[in-house]
Amino acid sequence: MPRIPTAAILVLAGIAAGCGAEPEDPIYADTHPLSVPVTITPSIQIASGQVILYKASNVGMGPAALRLQVYTEDNGIPAFYQDFKIPPGNTVSYVYAPPPVDLDLGGVSVQAPQAVRATFGPIPRVDQNVMRQVVANVQIMRAQQDGEGNATLDPPIVVPLSHCNFEPRGTVPYIGGTWYWNCAPGVYPLKPVVR
Repeated sequence: MPRIPTAAILVLAGIAAGCGAEPEDPIYADTHPLSVPVTITPSIQIASGQVILYKASNVGMGPAALRLQVYTEDNGIPAFYQDFKIPPGNTVSYVYAPPPVDLDLGGVSVQAPQAVRATFGPIPRVDQNVMRQVVANVQIMRAQQDGEGNATLDPPIVVPLSHCNFEPRGTVPYIGGTWYWNCAPGVYPLKPVVR
C-alpha cells in the first residue's frame, strides 16, 4: 500500500477547507450572532375603521427572510407573527385590523381597537442581519365610502419607526461585558473593528 506524505494531506485539507469560502466581512463577523438589528414601532392605538399597514422592501441583492411580530401593550410575548421571504427589489405588505377592546378614558368605557406595537426582525436561525437589507414602514389607513358607494382611501398616516441594534458596551473583541439595545440612527456598531 503506497504511503501518502503527511504534508500532502495537510495541503489538500487546506485547499478543501478554503474552497467556496468567501472572505468574511469583519463588521458582520464582529456583530454576528449577538448583534441583531430590528425595526421597532411605537405602541399604536388606531381609531375605529382604521387598519395598520406594515410594509417591508428588500433593497439588497439577494433574498431576505423577515419576521413581523405584533405585540399587545401588556404582553412581552407576540400575539402573532408573520414570516416573509422577499425577493430582491420587492416589497411585501401586511394589513392588520386590531380586535376591539374596552378602553377606559376618564372614567368612561368605550370600545376601540386594541393598541399594538410591532417589530420587524430576523427569523431565528436564518439571517440575523437581514434588517441591513430591508427598509420597513408602517402606515395607518382608512377606506371611506362616498354617497354613491365608491370606496376611497384617506391619506395615510405614517408611523415613525426606530432602528435598534443589540450591541456590546465596551471595546472590541467584546469578550464578556454588558450588551444593550442601541436605537441610534446608525445601523452598524459605532466602534471600529480591532484586529
